[in-house]
Amino acid sequence: MNSNYTKENVIKNDFLFVSYKHDNVDTTVTDTIEYLLDAGIRLWYDADLGTGNNWAKIAESLIKHENCRGVLFFNSADSFLSEPVYRERTFTLEKIETCQRRKDKPFVLFPVHIGKPSTMLLLRDVFASLPTDDKVIEQKFPFRFLKSITDLFISDTLYCYADPDNAEEYKQRLVDDIKKALPAVVDPQALSAKEIAKTFGESSSTVSIGICKGKIAANVPEYLRVKEGRIEHLGATYLVSEGEAYQTQRISWRPVYCTDDEYVLLSENIVDTRNGGEDLKGWLRDRFAAVAFSKDEREAILEIRLLTEADVAMSKDPELLIFSGCDSHWWLDARGAGALQKVVKKDGSVYHGGYNFRAKKSGVRPVIRVKKEFISAINGN
Repeated sequence: MNSNYTKENVIKNDFLFVSYKHDNVDTTVTDTIEYLLDAGIRLWYDADLGTGNNWAKIAESLIKHENCRGVLFFNSADSFLSEPVYRERTFTLEKIETCQRRKDKPFVLFPVHIGKPSTMLLLRDVFASLPTDDKVIEQKFPFRFLKSITDLFISDTLYCYADPDNAEEYKQRLVDDIKKALPAVVDPQALSAKEIAKTFGESSSTVSIGICKGKIAANVPEYLRVKEGRIEHLGATYLVSEGEAYQTQRISWRPVYCTDDEYVLLSENIVDTRNGGEDLKGWLRDRFAAVAFSKDEREAILEIRLLTEADVAMSKDPELLIFSGCDSHWWLDARGAGALQKVVKKDGSVYHGGYNFRAKKSGVRPVIRVKKEFISAINGN
Protein backbone atom coordinates (compact mmCIF):
# COMPACT_ATOMS: atom_id res chain seq x y z
CA MET A 1 0.00 0.00 0.00
CA ASN A 2 1.01 3.59 -0.56
CA SER A 3 2.80 4.69 2.62
CA ASN A 4 2.00 8.35 1.89
CA TYR A 5 -1.62 7.70 2.82
CA THR A 6 -1.18 7.84 6.59
CA LYS A 7 -3.54 9.39 9.06
CA GLU A 8 -1.40 12.51 9.44
CA ASN A 9 -1.24 13.19 5.69
CA VAL A 10 -4.75 12.30 4.58
CA ILE A 11 -6.81 14.08 7.22
CA LYS A 12 -5.42 17.46 6.17
CA ASN A 13 -7.96 17.41 3.30
CA ASP A 14 -11.35 15.82 2.64
CA PHE A 15 -11.05 12.02 2.64
CA LEU A 16 -12.92 8.69 2.77
CA PHE A 17 -12.56 6.24 5.65
CA VAL A 18 -12.17 2.60 4.58
CA SER A 19 -13.91 -0.09 6.64
CA TYR A 20 -13.31 -3.81 6.16
CA LYS A 21 -12.81 -7.05 8.11
CA HIS A 22 -9.10 -7.03 8.70
CA ASP A 23 -8.63 -10.73 9.39
CA ASN A 24 -10.03 -11.71 6.01
CA VAL A 25 -8.46 -9.20 3.65
CA ASP A 26 -8.20 -10.61 0.13
CA THR A 27 -7.15 -9.30 -3.24
CA THR A 28 -10.59 -7.75 -3.76
CA VAL A 29 -9.98 -5.28 -0.95
CA THR A 30 -6.31 -4.59 -1.64
CA ASP A 31 -6.74 -4.30 -5.41
CA THR A 32 -9.70 -1.96 -5.07
CA ILE A 33 -7.87 0.28 -2.60
CA GLU A 34 -4.86 0.46 -4.90
CA TYR A 35 -7.12 1.25 -7.85
CA LEU A 36 -8.79 4.09 -5.94
CA LEU A 37 -5.46 5.50 -4.80
CA ASP A 38 -4.19 5.43 -8.38
CA ALA A 39 -7.31 7.36 -9.38
CA GLY A 40 -6.39 10.10 -6.89
CA ILE A 41 -9.03 9.25 -4.25
CA ARG A 42 -7.92 10.25 -0.76
CA LEU A 43 -8.46 7.25 1.53
CA TRP A 44 -7.67 6.47 5.13
CA TYR A 45 -7.14 2.80 5.89
CA ASP A 46 -5.28 1.10 8.70
CA ALA A 47 -2.12 0.02 6.88
CA ASP A 48 0.01 2.19 9.18
CA LEU A 49 -1.40 0.96 12.51
CA GLY A 50 0.63 -1.01 15.04
CA THR A 51 -0.69 -3.75 17.33
CA GLY A 52 -0.79 -1.48 20.38
CA ASN A 53 -3.31 1.00 18.97
CA ASN A 54 -6.82 1.37 20.38
CA TRP A 55 -8.65 0.81 17.11
CA ALA A 56 -12.15 1.79 18.24
CA LYS A 57 -11.03 5.21 19.44
CA ILE A 58 -8.97 5.79 16.30
CA ALA A 59 -11.84 4.76 14.01
CA GLU A 60 -14.29 6.99 15.86
CA SER A 61 -11.97 10.00 15.74
CA LEU A 62 -11.40 9.51 12.00
CA ILE A 63 -15.02 8.95 10.96
CA LYS A 64 -16.13 11.91 13.06
CA HIS A 65 -13.25 14.10 11.86
CA GLU A 66 -14.41 17.30 10.15
CA ASN A 67 -12.61 16.33 6.91
CA CYS A 68 -14.06 12.83 6.70
CA ARG A 69 -16.71 13.07 3.96
CA GLY A 70 -17.81 9.45 3.78
CA VAL A 71 -17.10 5.79 4.45
CA LEU A 72 -16.21 3.03 2.01
CA PHE A 73 -17.51 -0.26 3.44
CA PHE A 74 -16.17 -3.57 2.09
CA ASN A 75 -19.02 -5.86 3.09
CA SER A 76 -18.88 -9.62 3.47
CA ALA A 77 -20.50 -12.17 5.77
CA ASP A 78 -17.42 -11.92 7.98
CA SER A 79 -17.61 -8.12 8.17
CA PHE A 80 -21.27 -8.31 9.18
CA LEU A 81 -20.21 -10.56 12.09
CA SER A 82 -17.33 -8.28 13.14
CA GLU A 83 -17.53 -6.22 16.34
CA PRO A 84 -15.00 -3.59 15.11
CA VAL A 85 -16.93 -3.15 11.84
CA TYR A 86 -20.17 -2.88 13.80
CA ARG A 87 -18.65 -0.03 15.78
CA GLU A 88 -17.61 1.68 12.55
CA ARG A 89 -21.22 1.43 11.37
CA THR A 90 -22.47 3.04 14.59
CA PHE A 91 -19.89 5.85 14.31
CA THR A 92 -21.05 6.38 10.73
CA LEU A 93 -24.72 6.55 11.75
CA GLU A 94 -23.83 9.12 14.41
CA LYS A 95 -21.87 11.17 11.85
CA ILE A 96 -24.78 11.08 9.38
CA GLU A 97 -27.16 12.30 12.09
CA THR A 98 -24.75 15.09 13.05
CA CYS A 99 -24.35 16.24 9.43
CA GLN A 100 -28.11 16.26 8.90
CA ARG A 101 -28.75 18.17 12.10
CA ARG A 102 -26.12 20.79 11.33
CA LYS A 103 -26.98 20.87 7.62
CA ASP A 104 -23.30 20.21 7.05
CA LYS A 105 -21.53 19.10 3.89
CA PRO A 106 -22.81 15.77 2.51
CA PHE A 107 -21.58 12.56 4.13
CA VAL A 108 -21.78 9.69 1.64
CA LEU A 109 -21.63 5.90 2.00
CA PHE A 110 -19.99 3.70 -0.59
CA PRO A 111 -20.73 0.05 0.22
CA VAL A 112 -18.88 -2.54 -1.86
CA HIS A 113 -20.50 -5.94 -1.44
CA ILE A 114 -17.77 -8.49 -2.01
CA GLY A 115 -19.04 -11.08 -4.47
CA LYS A 116 -22.74 -10.38 -3.80
CA PRO A 117 -25.10 -7.90 -5.46
CA SER A 118 -27.31 -7.17 -2.47
CA THR A 119 -27.33 -6.83 1.30
CA MET A 120 -29.97 -9.56 1.56
CA LEU A 121 -27.70 -12.11 -0.10
CA LEU A 122 -24.91 -11.20 2.30
CA LEU A 123 -27.29 -11.59 5.23
CA ARG A 124 -28.35 -14.98 3.88
CA ASP A 125 -24.69 -16.04 3.98
CA VAL A 126 -24.41 -14.72 7.54
CA PHE A 127 -27.34 -16.80 8.75
CA ALA A 128 -26.18 -19.83 6.81
CA SER A 129 -22.81 -19.67 8.56
CA LEU A 130 -24.28 -19.48 12.07
CA PRO A 131 -24.84 -22.57 14.26
CA THR A 132 -28.36 -23.59 15.18
CA ASP A 133 -27.90 -22.94 18.88
CA ASP A 134 -29.90 -19.80 19.78
CA LYS A 135 -27.47 -18.60 22.41
CA VAL A 136 -24.49 -18.92 20.08
CA ILE A 137 -26.41 -17.04 17.38
CA GLU A 138 -27.07 -14.17 19.78
CA GLN A 139 -23.41 -14.12 20.75
CA LYS A 140 -22.07 -14.11 17.20
CA PHE A 141 -24.76 -12.00 15.55
CA PRO A 142 -26.65 -9.96 18.15
CA PHE A 143 -29.66 -7.95 17.09
CA ARG A 144 -27.71 -4.70 17.45
CA PHE A 145 -25.52 -5.89 14.53
CA LEU A 146 -28.57 -6.50 12.36
CA LYS A 147 -30.15 -3.17 13.31
CA SER A 148 -26.98 -1.24 12.43
CA ILE A 149 -26.93 -2.92 9.01
CA THR A 150 -30.57 -2.21 8.22
CA ASP A 151 -30.29 1.36 9.53
CA LEU A 152 -27.21 2.04 7.44
CA PHE A 153 -27.45 0.11 4.19
CA ILE A 154 -30.72 1.36 2.79
CA SER A 155 -31.35 0.93 -0.94
CA ASP A 156 -30.12 4.34 -2.09
CA THR A 157 -26.68 3.82 -0.54
CA LEU A 158 -25.86 0.61 -2.47
CA TYR A 159 -23.45 1.74 -5.15
CA CYS A 160 -21.83 -1.45 -6.41
CA TYR A 161 -20.60 -4.91 -5.58
CA ALA A 162 -17.25 -6.52 -6.24
CA ASP A 163 -18.08 -8.67 -9.23
CA PRO A 164 -15.12 -11.05 -9.72
CA ASP A 165 -16.01 -11.49 -13.39
CA ASN A 166 -15.91 -7.73 -14.09
CA ALA A 167 -13.24 -6.44 -11.73
CA GLU A 168 -12.07 -3.47 -13.81
CA GLU A 169 -15.64 -2.41 -14.56
CA TYR A 170 -16.80 -2.31 -10.95
CA LYS A 171 -13.64 -0.55 -9.76
CA GLN A 172 -13.98 2.15 -12.41
CA ARG A 173 -17.69 2.51 -11.63
CA LEU A 174 -16.81 2.98 -7.98
CA VAL A 175 -14.25 5.66 -8.90
CA ASP A 176 -16.84 7.43 -11.06
CA ASP A 177 -19.44 7.30 -8.25
CA ILE A 178 -17.00 8.75 -5.73
CA LYS A 179 -15.87 11.53 -8.06
CA LYS A 180 -19.47 12.44 -8.84
CA ALA A 181 -20.75 12.36 -5.25
CA LEU A 182 -17.67 13.72 -3.47
CA PRO A 183 -15.32 15.55 -5.86
CA ALA A 184 -13.56 17.10 -2.86
CA VAL A 185 -11.92 13.76 -1.94
CA VAL A 186 -10.16 13.59 -5.30
CA ASP A 187 -6.54 14.71 -5.07
CA PRO A 188 -5.71 16.61 -8.29
CA GLN A 189 -2.00 16.63 -7.44
CA ALA A 190 -1.87 12.84 -7.25
CA LEU A 191 -3.68 12.55 -10.58
CA SER A 192 -1.35 15.12 -12.12
CA ALA A 193 1.77 13.32 -10.91
CA LYS A 194 0.51 10.01 -12.30
CA GLU A 195 -0.35 11.55 -15.68
CA ILE A 196 3.02 13.29 -15.94
CA ALA A 197 4.88 10.08 -15.13
CA LYS A 198 2.87 8.28 -17.81
CA THR A 199 3.48 10.89 -20.51
CA PHE A 200 6.97 12.16 -19.68
CA GLY A 201 8.46 9.12 -17.94
CA GLU A 202 9.20 8.53 -14.28
CA SER A 203 12.08 11.01 -14.37
CA SER A 204 9.71 13.75 -15.63
CA SER A 205 11.79 14.46 -18.72
CA THR A 206 11.23 17.51 -20.89
CA VAL A 207 9.60 18.32 -24.22
CA SER A 208 10.91 20.76 -26.86
CA ILE A 209 8.58 23.53 -28.05
CA GLY A 210 9.65 26.81 -29.66
CA ILE A 211 13.02 28.57 -29.92
CA CYS A 212 15.00 31.17 -28.00
CA LYS A 213 18.38 32.91 -28.23
CA GLY A 214 21.51 30.79 -28.39
CA LYS A 215 25.07 31.91 -29.07
CA ILE A 216 25.83 35.15 -30.94
CA ALA A 217 25.97 34.43 -34.67
CA ALA A 218 28.96 35.59 -36.70
CA ASN A 219 27.83 34.78 -40.23
CA VAL A 220 24.66 36.84 -40.58
CA PRO A 221 24.90 39.67 -43.16
CA GLU A 222 24.72 43.17 -41.78
CA TYR A 223 21.56 44.04 -43.70
CA LEU A 224 19.70 41.23 -41.90
CA ARG A 225 20.75 42.43 -38.46
CA VAL A 226 18.36 45.33 -38.64
CA LYS A 227 15.37 43.00 -38.99
CA GLU A 228 14.26 42.63 -35.39
CA GLY A 229 12.91 39.18 -34.56
CA ARG A 230 13.06 35.78 -36.20
CA ILE A 231 14.85 35.48 -39.56
CA GLU A 232 15.74 32.61 -41.87
CA HIS A 233 19.07 32.74 -43.75
CA LEU A 234 20.78 29.97 -45.74
CA GLY A 235 18.63 27.29 -44.16
CA ALA A 236 19.32 28.43 -40.59
CA THR A 237 17.10 30.25 -38.10
CA TYR A 238 18.33 33.31 -36.21
CA LEU A 239 16.93 35.74 -33.66
CA VAL A 240 17.84 39.41 -34.01
CA SER A 241 17.58 41.65 -30.96
CA GLU A 242 18.83 45.23 -30.71
CA GLY A 243 21.01 44.83 -33.80
CA GLU A 244 22.66 41.58 -32.66
CA ALA A 245 21.98 38.23 -34.33
CA TYR A 246 21.83 35.02 -32.30
CA GLN A 247 21.80 31.38 -33.26
CA THR A 248 18.61 29.77 -31.99
CA GLN A 249 18.14 26.81 -29.67
CA ARG A 250 15.08 24.74 -28.93
CA ILE A 251 13.36 25.54 -25.64
CA SER A 252 13.02 22.58 -23.28
CA TRP A 253 10.00 22.54 -21.01
CA ARG A 254 9.54 20.56 -17.81
CA PRO A 255 6.05 19.57 -16.61
CA VAL A 256 4.64 21.44 -13.62
CA TYR A 257 1.20 19.79 -13.46
CA CYS A 258 -1.68 18.85 -15.72
CA THR A 259 -5.47 18.99 -15.76
CA ASP A 260 -7.99 17.01 -17.79
CA ASP A 261 -7.27 19.02 -20.93
CA GLU A 262 -3.87 20.67 -20.65
CA TYR A 263 -0.29 20.58 -19.42
CA VAL A 264 1.38 23.45 -17.60
CA LEU A 265 5.07 23.56 -18.54
CA LEU A 266 8.01 25.61 -17.24
CA SER A 267 10.91 26.60 -19.48
CA GLU A 268 14.28 25.02 -18.75
CA ASN A 269 15.82 27.97 -20.60
CA ILE A 270 16.23 31.57 -19.54
CA VAL A 271 14.82 33.03 -22.76
CA ASP A 272 15.73 36.65 -22.06
CA THR A 273 16.75 39.13 -19.38
CA ARG A 274 14.26 41.97 -18.91
CA ASN A 275 12.48 44.19 -16.44
CA GLY A 276 9.43 42.62 -14.81
CA GLY A 277 5.89 43.88 -14.32
CA GLU A 278 3.09 44.28 -16.83
CA ASP A 279 5.45 45.20 -19.68
CA LEU A 280 7.13 41.80 -19.35
CA LYS A 281 3.79 40.00 -19.31
CA GLY A 282 2.74 41.84 -22.45
CA TRP A 283 6.05 41.01 -24.14
CA LEU A 284 5.55 37.31 -23.36
CA ARG A 285 2.00 37.26 -24.72
CA ASP A 286 2.77 39.21 -27.90
CA ARG A 287 6.36 39.61 -29.09
CA PHE A 288 7.83 36.47 -27.56
CA ALA A 289 4.88 34.34 -28.68
CA ALA A 290 5.13 35.56 -32.27
CA VAL A 291 8.88 34.99 -32.54
CA ALA A 292 9.43 31.84 -30.46
CA PHE A 293 6.70 29.53 -31.73
CA SER A 294 5.54 28.13 -35.03
CA LYS A 295 1.94 28.45 -36.20
CA ASP A 296 1.07 24.92 -35.02
CA GLU A 297 2.69 25.55 -31.66
CA ARG A 298 0.83 28.83 -31.18
CA GLU A 299 -2.47 27.09 -31.92
CA ALA A 300 -1.73 24.49 -29.24
CA ILE A 301 -0.58 26.98 -26.59
CA LEU A 302 -3.43 28.33 -24.47
CA GLU A 303 -1.42 30.87 -22.46
CA ILE A 304 2.11 32.22 -22.04
CA ARG A 305 2.99 33.78 -18.69
CA LEU A 306 5.30 33.66 -15.66
CA LEU A 307 5.30 30.98 -13.00
CA THR A 308 2.94 31.67 -10.09
CA GLU A 309 3.01 30.50 -6.50
CA ALA A 310 -0.20 28.59 -7.21
CA ASP A 311 1.68 26.65 -9.92
CA VAL A 312 4.36 25.73 -7.41
CA ALA A 313 1.73 24.55 -4.92
CA MET A 314 0.14 22.32 -7.60
CA SER A 315 3.44 20.70 -8.56
CA LYS A 316 4.55 17.43 -6.97
CA ASP A 317 8.16 18.03 -8.02
CA PRO A 318 10.29 19.07 -5.00
CA GLU A 319 13.02 20.25 -7.38
CA LEU A 320 10.74 22.30 -9.63
CA LEU A 321 12.69 25.53 -9.09
CA ILE A 322 16.17 24.00 -9.31
CA PHE A 323 18.04 24.15 -12.63
CA SER A 324 21.56 22.82 -13.02
CA GLY A 325 24.01 25.37 -14.35
CA CYS A 326 21.60 28.26 -13.80
CA ASP A 327 23.61 31.48 -13.55
CA SER A 328 20.72 33.95 -13.28
CA HIS A 329 17.86 34.72 -10.92
CA TRP A 330 14.47 34.79 -12.65
CA TRP A 331 11.07 36.40 -12.17
CA LEU A 332 8.06 34.90 -10.43
CA ASP A 333 4.60 36.33 -11.04
CA ALA A 334 4.25 37.29 -7.38
CA ARG A 335 4.62 40.49 -5.41
CA GLY A 336 7.47 40.80 -2.95
CA ALA A 337 7.81 43.41 -0.26
CA GLY A 338 5.87 46.55 -1.12
CA ALA A 339 5.80 47.07 -4.88
CA LEU A 340 8.71 44.70 -5.57
CA GLN A 341 8.45 41.43 -7.52
CA LYS A 342 9.62 38.04 -6.23
CA VAL A 343 12.42 36.16 -7.95
CA VAL A 344 13.86 32.66 -7.83
CA LYS A 345 17.57 32.75 -6.97
CA LYS A 346 20.28 30.70 -8.68
CA ASP A 347 20.08 27.96 -6.04
CA GLY A 348 16.32 27.51 -6.56
CA SER A 349 15.22 29.35 -3.42
CA VAL A 350 12.63 32.12 -3.61
CA TYR A 351 13.70 35.64 -2.65
CA HIS A 352 10.45 36.84 -1.09
CA GLY A 353 11.67 40.39 -0.65
CA GLY A 354 11.84 40.77 -4.41
CA TYR A 355 13.46 43.21 -6.82
CA ASN A 356 12.29 46.53 -8.20
CA PHE A 357 10.89 45.33 -11.51
CA ARG A 358 11.14 48.82 -13.03
CA ALA A 359 14.82 49.29 -12.23
CA LYS A 360 16.33 45.82 -12.27
CA LYS A 361 16.46 43.18 -15.00
CA SER A 362 16.09 39.50 -14.21
CA GLY A 363 15.90 36.26 -16.16
CA VAL A 364 12.67 35.32 -17.92
CA ARG A 365 11.63 31.68 -17.60
CA PRO A 366 8.17 31.42 -19.21
CA VAL A 367 5.31 29.09 -18.40
CA ILE A 368 2.99 27.79 -21.11
CA ARG A 369 -0.36 26.07 -20.88
CA VAL A 370 -0.57 23.58 -23.75
CA LYS A 371 -3.33 21.36 -25.07
CA LYS A 372 -2.80 17.83 -23.80
CA GLU A 373 -3.28 16.18 -27.17
CA PHE A 374 -0.45 18.28 -28.62
CA ILE A 375 2.01 17.04 -25.99
CA SER A 376 0.81 13.45 -26.38
CA ALA A 377 1.38 13.70 -30.13
CA ILE A 378 4.92 15.01 -29.62
CA ASN A 379 5.77 12.24 -27.17
CA GLY A 380 4.12 9.59 -29.33
CA ASN A 381 1.50 8.63 -26.71
